[in-house]
Amino acid sequence: MGSQNKMNLMAPAESMATAVNVIEAGADEIYLGLETPGLVNLNLSGRGRSCNAKDQAELSDIVTYAHDRGVLVDYTVNTPFMADTLEEMYIEHVMRGVDAGVDALIVGEFGALALLHEMDLGIPMHASVLLNNFNRGQLEMLKGMGVAKVVLPFKITIDEIR
Repeated sequence: MGSQNKMNLMAPAESMATAVNVIEAGADEIYLGLETPGLVNLNLSGRGRSCNAKDQAELSDIVTYAHDRGVLVDYTVNTPFMADTLEEMYIEHVMRGVDAGVDALIVGEFGALALLHEMDLGIPMHASVLLNNFNRGQLEMLKGMGVAKVVLPFKITIDEIR
């Protein structure tokens, strides 16, 4: 599984077939969400219709396959906003990933991050690129909210990271 001392190749997976392909191609870590029943134009993974397992069984199969090969699985819970009316559905969505055995939650909204931090699920949280992580102050705040890893925007340069 991943190490802080080596670069991880992280790849999206949207089905068992793509998970197998990217793992066989050398991915150390994969990320995916889960279709959100009952929602048409919104889903709780924050990735539209891409990168989502079709159901709980497929998600569990992907996690098992990845773990059998030493590959980490991150679960996208990138809802674009956290409305009170969505909170129960969001928590159920998160728990589907936790129950499947994912290794981390990728969170893309501050309200959702605060909710998950408060719930203390015992699973690492990663700050999504959707949070626009550009400055040290925000990184410190995320650390205080229990974030274990931050995904930086692709536009940021190595010099800016330093």
